Amino acid sequence: EETGDDQSAIVVAKAGWNPGVVGIVASKLTDTFSRPAIVLGIDEETQMAKGSARSIPGFDLFFHLSKCRDILPHFGGHPMAAGMTLRADDVALLRERLNQYANETLTEEDFIPIQRVDAVCKVDELTVEAIEEAGMLSPFGMSNPKPFIMIEDAKLEDIRTIGANHNHIKMSLKDEDKLLDCVGFHQGKLKEEIVPGSRISVIGEMSVNEWNNRKKPQLMLKDARVDEWQLFDLRGKKDWEKKVSTLDSEKSLVVCFDEATKQDVDIPIHHVHAENVSTFDVQGKYVVFADVPADEQLLKQLLENQKPARIYTVFQRKEDHFMSSFPSRDQFKWFYGFLFKRGSFPIKEQGMDLAKHRGWTKDTIIFMTKVFFELGFVKIENGVLSIVLDAPKKDLTASASYTAKQRLMELDQTLTYSSAKELKEWLNSMMSEVSPVL
Repeated sequence: EETGDDQSAIVVAKAGWNPGVVGIVASKLTDTFSRPAIVLGIDEETQMAKGSARSIPGFDLFFHLSKCRDILPHFGGHPMAAGMTLRADDVALLRERLNQYANETLTEEDFIPIQRVDAVCKVDELTVEAIEEAGMLSPFGMSNPKPFIMIEDAKLEDIRTIGANHNHIKMSLKDEDKLLDCVGFHQGKLKEEIVPGSRISVIGEMSVNEWNNRKKPQLMLKDARVDEWQLFDLRGKKDWEKKVSTLDSEKSLVVCFDEATKQDVDIPIHHVHAENVSTFDVQGKYVVFADVPADEQLLKQLLENQKPARIYTVFQRKEDHFMSSFPSRDQFKWFYGFLFKRGSFPIKEQGMDLAKHRGWTKDTIIFMTKVFFELGFVKIENGVLSIVLDAPKKDLTASASYTAKQRLMELDQTLTYSSAKELKEWLNSMMSEVSPVL
């Protein structure tokens, strides 16, 4: 069957649908697909279809249904809503005609939903007194709709799901020292879409929440927009793959910097390396970092001049690689003194015994040996280390391996142990300034 996006007007009918709820369903279809919609329940005994219709701005529902009087023995309504009865056999013809009229009348722009906003205000301006004063404009209806209010650039202080099935949402917005509650029915999914602490703008209808004789201003949420890129911190979360697998596949991009990581995950993932980093377009995407990059510059190349809409940080790592301690200068000093006294040392045969004796790992011995070799302090022949007596003095940082390891450990500390706020600031420094994400 065709989906709502395939049709300019939606007409659906089925036996057994309750005529009492078809109007609500039609409204939902119109809201979801931004198209005129008719929902009909068919009486199997009489083979008559009875239902309701809802429309969008730009399509006069009553006018176009009037052109179908020959198949609509009973109908009535106005430009935006209508009710009707017709023979079940004529439903297909009604669908055909309504789609024809919509194709002739509507443009692509008409299918883009636009929410009317009557006023833009700050959190502290939405008071009980202001809401009650606006209520004096009632009764609200078709020709006098309820006013919609927009709160811009407020801090999301808290967000949580409410209701027995957790399908509703409650937010707390903060602007300076003032708080405002927002309640969104059937919008529980926003809990997974917005990170507390983000700057957001919301649209909704004003209401007053009265509890224990206390009145508080409240906004009944219609829509929300995040005006900045968001960081979703998944570090240490074992179920991160399940979370990521629910993201929009067209918007999301899961990347790893170590090719071995691809073998550990069950979701589509892309290996980023020096040769292909420039080919990735992350602007406006949901980017997932599955592991820790070995080079800060690689991460910067991926993000510079681009800004994802979201970044999900997993930053999983190989414990045996990252958790091995970075040798201290005292360890280097002891090892050099040991070699100087011995003159030579069979590192291949006795290296592990020395490591165990000192409580070091095998990698620690290998690493320090490599650093000394790069500095010209030792030479290696047939698995035997020999001290170079006339070697000029050099600092450890003159070794490429030492500085690379130092940068890697510092990067690991930054990515793994920083707070979410610190991590976001650091990632921001990787990006060049571009326009905000909408």
